[in-house]
Amino acid sequence: MDFFNHISYVRKNGIDKVYETSDMATFPPLIYFMYYFFSLILPKNATVMYDPASTSPYALLLYVWYCSVVTTVLAVTVIKVTKGKMNSQLLLIAVILTSNIFVFNVLERGNSVILVCILLIWAVMWKDSENKIKREFALIFIAVAAAFKIYPAIFGILYLFEKRWRDAAHLVVYGVVFFFLPFFFFDDWSPMMGQFLINQFTIQDQSYYGMNCITSLYNLIAKICDFKRRGLTSVTLTAVYALLSVVGVYGHRSLWKKMYLLTSMMILIPIWSATYTLIYLVIPLIFFFFDPETKPRKTNYVYSVMFAFIFAMIALKGKILDNPPSYYLEYIPVYVIDIMLIADGIRAALINIIAKNDNMAQNIQNQGKN
Repeated sequence: MDFFNHISYVRKNGIDKVYETSDMATFPPLIYFMYYFFSLILPKNATVMYDPASTSPYALLLYVWYCSVVTTVLAVTVIKVTKGKMNSQLLLIAVILTSNIFVFNVLERGNSVILVCILLIWAVMWKDSENKIKREFALIFIAVAAAFKIYPAIFGILYLFEKRWRDAAHLVVYGVVFFFLPFFFFDDWSPMMGQFLINQFTIQDQSYYGMNCITSLYNLIAKICDFKRRGLTSVTLTAVYALLSVVGVYGHRSLWKKMYLLTSMMILIPIWSATYTLIYLVIPLIFFFFDPETKPRKTNYVYSVMFAFIFAMIALKGKILDNPPSYYLEYIPVYVIDIMLIADGIRAALINIIAKNDNMAQNIQNQGKN
């Protein structure tokens, strides 16, 4: 599992050589200091790389403690951000913590994705705070999340679209510091930075089939329809999807819709995207149910049903194209909501652009009369 594997990476040759230990060591360096700390706590040989069965009780106890802490923090975070009735808050927490995604993906893998999710929730909550310190911490949380997983950096476009140039500049500075500074704590930082990039290309060069991302979906369709896969085609499809999603973020005014498009990009763009990344959808889920602007419309009932499938606790027997049926019950709704929000967002963006052009033309015409 990821939790013990990454501890093993830093334990084998030390944190200075973590990227040379395995090409699966692909996280930026900041998160490896956490794994290094855990490796110091555990006795020697408490973890065995790629062999969960040989994991010692001490390591298992550490993981139980880790899961307890992050689960508690996630529950407290949901309560803090929703500010609704306690019954509704507890129901939402129960839905999240008993979902397939959380139990059989996040907890089963022990990936640091849950830490990123928590950081981003707090960042969104404090992004528009009247308190200057909280707004600055929102930037730091996004930067740290990006230093853990890289792709949360996409949240920076929110500041660009809102023309908050100073905040955007601060975010870039924080991002550079948290991403690059940890490299300099390595004895040979330059070779390690190079090896980090090599590991990234190695893991991205593999072929995956399924609905986990745009590329793997294209590969799956090519396999079913028996046509030759072309790397350029998958890259183009991913780029088009990213562009349309960004336009959708620009067009939407609803917070949860922006959050959904941003988090779905974090899920569907990376080639190496496992099912545990679906936990990012907790962010739009929270704001969907507790955003006062979410009104009872027909489309919102559709979104509710789709979210119900995504976060359901469903265990169906059998296999469909090498995956259990619950896999498709989670991913198909992700694409359905994505398509609906992208289409609606592009429509809203075009209306905004046309309205701005009409206002600009009207202003020029009025100036001419004066």
